[in-house]
Amino acid sequence: MAQPTECTTPLAHPTTLIDAPLSLITTIREYFLQTLTATPFVRLSVSKINVLLTWAQVPEKSLLTNEEFVLTLTAGVVTLVGYYVLFGKRHGRKRKRLAEELRLAQKQVRFLEDELLLAKREDMFSS
Repeated sequence: MAQPTECTTPLAHPTTLIDAPLSLITTIREYFLQTLTATPFVRLSVSKINVLLTWAQVPEKSLLTNEEFVLTLTAGVVTLVGYYVLFGKRHGRKRKRLAEELRLAQKQVRFLEDELLLAKREDMFSS
């Protein structure tokens, strides 16, 4: 008869329910980094940046690595996309509202300038 094997599913060990999402995130992060750091774009960009840094006499231990480059670009892109999603639409609506208010104010200024010119002409003719 076969011996029952130990169950290794997350439900068998309650602590793995907490660990499973973290390990999944870590695995995805590592795959993402390994995939992107091996691309020719990243390797070429890092080598050119490091040439520039070496020319600027930056110490060898402080030169950019492929992983640092990918993480920096990813953080920048995520920040910009997050900003647009959270604030971009609201800022767009605010800009449109301000543009409309500016247009109305310019129209009112033109009207008042015309009124002032008419008043000056009337004042000149009445004097």
